[in-house]
Amino acid sequence: MNTADMIHQLRLELWKLTYTQWKTETLFSIQWWSMVAIVAISYVIWWVLVDKQRLSQILLFGSLVAVQRIVMDIIGTNAVLWSYDIRETPFFPSPFQHDFTIIALALMVVYQNCHSWKKFLVWSGVVTGMI
Repeated sequence: MNTADMIHQLRLELWKLTYTQWKTETLFSIQWWSMVAIVAISYVIWWVLVDKQRLSQILLFGSLVAVQRIVMDIIGTNAVLWSYDIRETPFFPSPFQHDFTIIALALMVVYQNCHSWKKFLVWSGVVTGMI
């Protein structure tokens, strides 16, 4: 058996373990419901706060933040520097709550409200440090 086949077999075994763990331990747990609630509440708060006149510009900035964060997450999880124990779904790692929701939405609000580079950099550091 060559290395590619061994990697494939190990990935199959990992998928089976991941799916079983998600189905039996994660799905509908308090942590899972908390993640769902945090995501929903974050989007509602963001929608109330966002400047609808500049929505496309703010969404573009948020998209760039999300792409940068997901690239960092892919590198970090593949290098086993960190992992996510609670997943929204078993089909992909769990960056959604962090990368696509909390950090991206918070930085979009910072981007919208900071009118100088100095304020933007300070508040971006504060928000990123808190999350």
